[in-house]
Amino acid sequence: IEKADYTDEQMERYINDVNAARANYYNHYTNQKWGNSSTYHLCVHSDLVDVEGSVETILAYLDNLK
Repeated sequence: IEKADYTDEQMERYINDVNAARANYYNHYTNQKWGNSSTYHLCVHSDLVDVEGSVETILAYLDNLK
């Protein structure tokens, strides 16, 4: 899908529809709730750090996996 082919509103609707479909799929096949952080191995609050900080956090986590 090319962004240039759609208005911002159409693109936002498309993204929301795709995310809703992902959530429905996940909820159905895992019996878990999409977006529930307790089902994740790692959550990074990315608006508190930049990309480099996020990468450093993820790499530190991976280095410490057993």
